[in-house]
Amino acid sequence: MLDEKSLSVFREAGFRVHQRDGKAKLVKGRCEVHLSPVSRTLDMRIPVVRIDRQGALPKRVTDYLSDRNGNHRGPGQFEIEGNMIWYRALLGPEDRPEDVATRACGAVEKIGPKILNLLK
Repeated sequence: MLDEKSLSVFREAGFRVHQRDGKAKLVKGRCEVHLSPVSRTLDMRIPVVRIDRQGALPKRVTDYLSDRNGNHRGPGQFEIEGNMIWYRALLGPEDRPEDVATRACGAVEKIGPKILNLLK
């Protein structure tokens, strides 16, 4: 699913494309989107912030992420995996991949600094 034709739409949308091991990484500005094919669709994951996992995250952070995920105001949701907060978007059948990637980057650029402030 990550062939040259499918990746060309991202290049046309202004992303740089890096491929490796059947996966791809898109870069636009300071945003990087990790692409993985998942049963006829694409999984898009954006690293938001690396976190110190010596103990639980502050409640204000988890509450904020839950609230943002509950609002459904973007193409994806925030997830905590290991020592990273990710923004993850799955493409629907009618979605244009380049639009979802652009909107996901916009969401992270807007919300990322707020998450960093809550982690202080």
